[in-house]
Amino acid sequence: MNRVGRLTLNSMRFRAFAGAMCVSLLVGTTAFAGRQPSEATRKIEQVIAATDLKPIEGCKDLATHKARIKRMKAWAGVIDRVVRAQPRAFEAWLTGQVEPPVQVKTEAVHFLECMIRQMIRDASRPDSRLVVAVEKFRSRAKMRQLHRIMRRKPSYAARLIGRIVRSSRRNAKRQGDIWRDKLDLKIKRRFGPVSSYAARLCMPGRYWKPWASSHRVCWFGRLSPKERQREVLIASSPPGLSRHHWGTDHDLFTVDGDAFLPRNRHFDELQWLRKHAQYFGFYLPYDGGQLQGHNHIAEPWHWSYFPIAEPLQHSILARESAFGRTLTQMWRQLQSRWNHHGDYFSYVVGVWARYLGDTTAPPGVTRTASTSQNNAGGSTGRASLKKSRPMAHRSK
Repeated sequence: MNRVGRLTLNSMRFRAFAGAMCVSLLVGTTAFAGRQPSEATRKIEQVIAATDLKPIEGCKDLATHKARIKRMKAWAGVIDRVVRAQPRAFEAWLTGQVEPPVQVKTEAVHFLECMIRQMIRDASRPDSRLVVAVEKFRSRAKMRQLHRIMRRKPSYAARLIGRIVRSSRRNAKRQGDIWRDKLDLKIKRRFGPVSSYAARLCMPGRYWKPWASSHRVCWFGRLSPKERQREVLIASSPPGLSRHHWGTDHDLFTVDGDAFLPRNRHFDELQWLRKHAQYFGFYLPYDGGQLQGHNHIAEPWHWSYFPIAEPLQHSILARESAFGRTLTQMWRQLQSRWNHHGDYFSYVVGVWARYLGDTTAPPGVTRTASTSQNNAGGSTGRASLKKSRPMAHRSK
């Protein structure tokens, strides 16, 4: 079989597997439904299909630290080829302007479904204290019933998994709407938290409440445009910088952080995920605290498939100059479209690379210093992915 034939066959295999997995998992959600790949996405898919990367179909293929590192390095090589062959399409993908390639979505969704099914399976064991709170199944007594339904009724199981996965891929337009509505205080729910600086300046409370007159006075009267962007950046990414653009990151259960606190609804699930998610390639990129000088809230709902997401992050930072130009152009267009006199990106344009790098390292991965080379098509920083000692947890 010639090269074109192999490429077409590999692409067909990935697409067939993707269709089955994405439909089975995300019934009832808007994550990937009804979207046709753009020309840029198809070009990326062709580059990936022409590599030696094989799709993974088993749920235990990442159960060991060695397997996860091997898969991450394999994807780093593939991403390096995509960057060299299709740099503009690559930037359009990671800034949320086009759909992620089907191979990326397929693999991340596959292991996400495997992880959720294993969590429910563990909860059904007689000696388990785990409760996976979804729909009417909110007690230990109903976990065995939930597991039986998951096995016997695939369509109902897909709907339940869709309820657990609250958000997956989010394009730049949707992310831009969130960013703009918060900066203009047009959002209809509270957001935040309020930074310590704003609290000392205006004392508005724990969260920003757009409907409260005292909060609006503080927001528009006391904070500068750059300070307002810093406030939003604590909990939200600007368009083009959200990891949800990549097709590797998913929000589970709820985006209410209080629900994951001890004795609250999803505390059990969080503890299970902290212990077992790495065996399916997932981790918490926003685990709270101050990383490289930027405060970002903990997001116990945000889980990232790191065998792909980690090389993607390194690749962006290795091409900081080229990627920065793409972001700047996007933000100028949005600024012009939204409000010629507004100020939506003056702060983030200078700190975006530090913000993007402000994430916790995946389990068993040691990051080196920034690999940025300020070039238009340099290395993805693959050499900066180093093995460290595996964590002590073992999958049951």
